[in-house]
Amino acid sequence: MTREIHSPSNGLIKEIFVQTNDFVYEWENLIIIENKEGDLVPVQLSSSGYIESLNVDKNRFIMKDTIIGYLVEDLLPCGSD
Repeated sequence: MTREIHSPSNGLIKEIFVQTNDFVYEWENLIIIENKEGDLVPVQLSSSGYIESLNVDKNRFIMKDTIIGYLVEDLLPCGSD
Protein backbone atom coordinates (compact mmCIF):
# COMPACT_ATOMS: atom_id res chain seq x y z
CA MET A 1 0.00 0.00 0.00
CA THR A 2 1.33 3.45 -0.91
CA ARG A 3 0.99 6.23 1.63
CA GLU A 4 1.33 9.98 1.18
CA ILE A 5 3.89 11.81 3.31
CA HIS A 6 2.53 15.23 4.38
CA SER A 7 4.26 18.26 5.85
CA PRO A 8 3.14 18.74 9.48
CA SER A 9 4.01 22.46 9.46
CA ASN A 10 4.76 25.53 7.37
CA GLY A 11 8.47 26.24 7.32
CA LEU A 12 11.90 25.85 5.82
CA ILE A 13 13.30 22.40 5.05
CA LYS A 14 16.45 22.26 7.19
CA GLU A 15 17.49 18.59 6.88
CA ILE A 16 16.56 15.64 4.69
CA PHE A 17 17.66 12.31 6.17
CA VAL A 18 16.27 9.94 3.52
CA GLN A 19 16.18 9.55 -0.22
CA THR A 20 14.25 7.53 -2.77
CA ASN A 21 14.39 3.73 -2.19
CA ASP A 22 15.58 4.07 1.44
CA PHE A 23 13.89 1.79 3.99
CA VAL A 24 12.53 3.75 6.98
CA TYR A 25 11.18 2.60 10.34
CA GLU A 26 8.15 3.83 12.28
CA TRP A 27 8.71 7.24 13.90
CA GLU A 28 12.11 7.72 12.25
CA ASN A 29 12.90 11.37 11.40
CA LEU A 30 12.64 11.72 7.63
CA ILE A 31 12.88 15.50 7.32
CA ILE A 32 13.29 18.44 9.73
CA ILE A 33 11.32 21.65 9.13
CA GLU A 34 12.08 24.93 10.89
CA ASN A 35 8.84 26.86 11.48
CA LYS A 36 8.54 30.66 11.78
CA GLU A 37 8.99 30.46 15.58
CA GLY A 38 12.33 28.73 15.07
CA ASP A 39 11.10 25.36 16.33
CA LEU A 40 12.40 22.25 14.57
CA VAL A 41 9.49 20.03 13.51
CA PRO A 42 10.25 16.44 12.46
CA VAL A 43 8.42 14.68 9.64
CA GLN A 44 7.72 11.14 10.86
CA LEU A 45 5.35 8.31 9.92
CA SER A 46 3.57 5.64 11.91
CA SER A 47 4.56 2.99 9.32
CA SER A 48 7.71 1.33 8.06
CA GLY A 49 8.49 0.94 4.39
CA TYR A 50 10.40 2.19 1.36
CA ILE A 51 10.51 5.80 0.22
CA GLU A 52 8.98 5.70 -3.26
CA SER A 53 9.62 9.39 -3.98
CA LEU A 54 10.43 12.71 -2.30
CA ASN A 55 9.32 16.06 -3.74
CA VAL A 56 11.33 18.46 -1.56
CA ASP A 57 14.72 20.16 -1.51
CA LYS A 58 16.77 21.46 1.40
CA ASN A 59 16.38 25.21 2.15
CA ARG A 60 12.98 25.41 0.40
CA PHE A 61 9.83 26.77 2.06
CA ILE A 62 6.95 24.33 2.41
CA MET A 63 3.30 24.75 3.41
CA LYS A 64 1.48 22.61 6.00
CA ASP A 65 -0.26 19.50 4.60
CA THR A 66 1.70 19.61 1.32
CA ILE A 67 2.42 16.13 -0.05
CA ILE A 68 6.18 15.84 0.15
CA GLY A 69 6.57 12.24 -0.91
CA TYR A 70 5.25 8.70 -0.93
CA LEU A 71 6.00 5.61 1.17
CA VAL A 72 5.36 2.01 0.10
CA GLU A 73 4.39 0.36 3.37
CA ASP A 74 6.12 -2.77 4.59
CA LEU A 75 3.20 -4.91 5.69
CA LEU A 76 5.26 -7.39 7.70
CA PRO A 77 4.62 -7.09 11.44
CA CYS A 78 7.48 -5.75 13.52
CA GLY A 79 7.97 -4.71 17.12
CA SER A 80 8.23 -1.11 18.19
CA ASP A 81 8.52 0.80 21.45
